[in-house]
Amino acid sequence: MKWNCLFFGMMLCLITPCRAEVQGPVQSDPLIVQSLSQVNADSISSYIEDLVNCHTRHNLSTQSDTKKGIGAATSYLERRCQEFVAKASKNRVKPVVEVVRYEAGGENTRIGKKVSLPNVMVTLPGSVATGEIILLAHYDTRVNDNYDGETFAPGANDNGSGCACLLEIVRILSQVQLNQTVRCIFTSGEEHGLWGATHMAKQAKENGWPEFVSVQNHHNLIMREDEREMKVYADERNIALTPYSALAAGRLSKRPGETSKRLEQDSYAKLKYNASAD
Repeated sequence: MKWNCLFFGMMLCLITPCRAEVQGPVQSDPLIVQSLSQVNADSISSYIEDLVNCHTRHNLSTQSDTKKGIGAATSYLERRCQEFVAKASKNRVKPVVEVVRYEAGGENTRIGKKVSLPNVMVTLPGSVATGEIILLAHYDTRVNDNYDGETFAPGANDNGSGCACLLEIVRILSQVQLNQTVRCIFTSGEEHGLWGATHMAKQAKENGWPEFVSVQNHHNLIMREDEREMKVYADERNIALTPYSALAAGRLSKRPGETSKRLEQDSYAKLKYNASAD
């Protein structure tokens, strides 16, 4: 149910055209229903396990080892996407998979030195020439030490889970002729300063993609990390930010000392917010 709810929202945005007004009862879109029926929870779990098996996806980890490091993760994402694209429906314009390299870091950055990093991008061409939808998930990981590219950093949730969803979207939507072009981008460099996403934003401008107008980010009165980088970047470029978890999983809706079943049992929310509360 969890995966179906997630994919229903994504499919609704990707497959149906925008309408200014809806009149009468809303009917189920057969294409959305069909696409949702193809979501495979076991596949999503296997994608996450495969990424975890890379040991670490740290931005300073090896790019030459075929089994571990960010290089292995990049090859895995590219290979899986190529497999999906090879099976694309003959009724749609063929999707394109590419690795986009960029220069990141420097002496006074969180990476500490200059490094060449890869993003993986899948373009699912639409039938309408105007407007695009861009979905991103970062696949790099890290531990507390900024420069430790050797220690086990599985990143199953942050953000292997997001990458797994994006892989499943590529698999399913490669079989559908979309109205609008969709770009699914797996970015590196996020854990050390949003380098991969920033590069793709520059690529969008240089190549005439539709300009970024809105980004969903994680921001509330407890989780304020985005004020250092994301908000500054968005303000400079007039990009709207739409925060999720604005109430910090319910914490900001409670009086001091008040609790709930979710506050007691949601272990992931505790990991995100309890340290800040202390």
